[in-house]
Amino acid sequence: MLDTARMVKTWIAAHGGPRRFPRGESTDFFAVQVWLQERGIGLSSVKGSFWIRRGEGAPRRQAKWRDVIALVDRLRVEEGREPIVRSREMDRGGAARSLPAADRMAVVLL
Repeated sequence: MLDTARMVKTWIAAHGGPRRFPRGESTDFFAVQVWLQERGIGLSSVKGSFWIRRGEGAPRRQAKWRDVIALVDRLRVEEGREPIVRSREMDRGGAARSLPAADRMAVVLL
């Protein structure tokens, strides 16, 4: 048990503790779909593929889920909010920016 407590203290010292998001924010498909729709961006899913449309009548483009989350992160940063995906750069105190998927750590929103 002592080792676990030490590991938790070490992690909090290195990362500043777990991030907190307002209640109700989620990375669930339907929550992201509504959030993007409020910003004029359509999101749909057909047979496991995701499609993004920027405005009515605009052509759709196929995207992977990580691309959808990257778009959400970019919009959140533009709005002055914390991105969903935390990068190692952020852990070092730098600005949020997109890094390759191998260098990112996903955060589950409650």
